[in-house]
Amino acid sequence: PAVATSGSETTVVQQVREALDRLEPDQKQVVMLREYEGLSYREIADVLKVPVGTVRSRLFRAKLALRALLAPAWAEGA
Repeated sequence: PAVATSGSETTVVQQVREALDRLEPDQKQVVMLREYEGLSYREIADVLKVPVGTVRSRLFRAKLALRALLAPAWAEGA
């Protein structure tokens, strides 16, 4: 069933989805596995067959990119 949301909540969700779509594929992948699937860094590393340090680095860069992508839109709404 659909969850009722206000217009502003819908806009925020849409902005986040659009920002995620603009990430590099490897960054988006780790964000999705961490934030949406709830996997640990070790689990993500195992799934992607990369070192844990690579997972940490990709998440760090993804968060920086998301912050940069979302800041202008959110500053307008403030």
